Amino acid sequence: MWVRRIASRVKIIEDPEDSDEIVRTKIVDACSSSGVSAIKFNQGAWYLGHNSFDVLIENLERV
Repeated sequence: MWVRRIASRVKIIEDPEDSDEIVRTKIVDACSSSGVSAIKFNQGAWYLGHNSFDVLIENLERV
C-alpha cells in the first residue's frame, strides 16, 4: 500500500488502481532507467509511508 502510494505521488504510476504486476513492472523499469535499486526504492517508499508523520515532524524546521 505505501509503496503504491509513493510511486503514484512521484509519477511512476498513473493509476493507483493498476494491478500489482503492472505497478511492480513500472517501478522496476523506472528504477532501472534512473540507476536506482528497486529494492532500495521499495524500502525507502515503505519507510517514508509508514513513518511520514514522524519524518515530517523531524524535518519541519527545514521547511
